[in-house]
Amino acid sequence: MLAWAQLAIMASDEPEDKIMDNVEKIQEEMQLVLHHEDLPEDVLIANALDVEKLRVMSPSDLIKLNICDDNQSANEYDFKKALDLLKYVPDDLDRSELGHQIWCKSILRDDWTNADVNSPIDTVQKTIFFKIVDLIGVMEESVEEFLPPLDRLLEAEELGSIKDNSTFQYLLRVGYEHIHRTLIDKD
Repeated sequence: MLAWAQLAIMASDEPEDKIMDNVEKIQEEMQLVLHHEDLPEDVLIANALDVEKLRVMSPSDLIKLNICDDNQSANEYDFKKALDLLKYVPDDLDRSELGHQIWCKSILRDDWTNADVNSPIDTVQKTIFFKIVDLIGVMEESVEEFLPPLDRLLEAEELGSIKDNSTFQYLLRVGYEHIHRTLIDKD
C-alpha cells in the first residue's frame, strides 16, 4: 500500500519539494513496517499480542519490545534497532528517556560483577553494551550522538545494585576511555 502511495505521489503534478517530503514520510512509514515484521514471534506471544493480526505499534512500543526481558535472544543488533527507532519518537523527553532505557537494558544483559578485571578491554568488548558501540562505529554513525553520558549510567536507578558495584564501575569507565580513544578522539 505504501509503495503504491509513493508511486502515486511521484507521478503527481505537485512541486518537487512537496513530492520529496511526502516520499520521505512514506519511506519512514515503510521502515516502521519493517521493524514490526522483525519482532520475534516469541516476544509477541509473551506480550499477548496477536501474531496473525499484529496491531500498528508506536515507535516507543517497538523499542520496548526489542529490548524487553522477554526478548531473551536480543543481541547488539536488536538494541541498535531500538536506538534507530528513537528518531521516530516525536517528543524529546520521551526520546531521551527511551534511549537511557535502551542502554541500561543492554548493560543488564551481561554479568559485570564477576567479570575479569585483569584484561578490562577484552572483557568490556564482549558485552552487549560495547558491541552496540562498536556496531555504531562500524556503521560510521556518530558514537557521540548515541552514547549516554557515563555519569548518567553510573547513577541509573534502573541498574539496581550493579551501579554500586566497583567492578562494574571500573569496567564501564575503562570502556568509555577506550571508546574515546578509538572511536571519538581518533581524529
